[in-house]
Amino acid sequence: MDFELSASGNTKIEILDITGRNVETIQYGYFQKGRHQITFDVTSLCSGVWLVRISAPGGCVTKKIIVNNL
Repeated sequence: MDFELSASGNTKIEILDITGRNVETIQYGYFQKGRHQITFDVTSLCSGVWLVRISAPGGCVTKKIIVNNL
């Protein structure tokens, strides 16, 4: 997954269920301003719709992902 930060600072990347509850924190730490790419393992998730929330000093964004673990 690609994302871009408008400011450097502590950033939290979480997987949420469809109701917005945190299921897993993928990464938390200091990220520099600019583009980033992360990969994460979704094999522990059930098939369906999940949300990925990125909370950073410049704001918060939530993206929808679809997992198909057949």
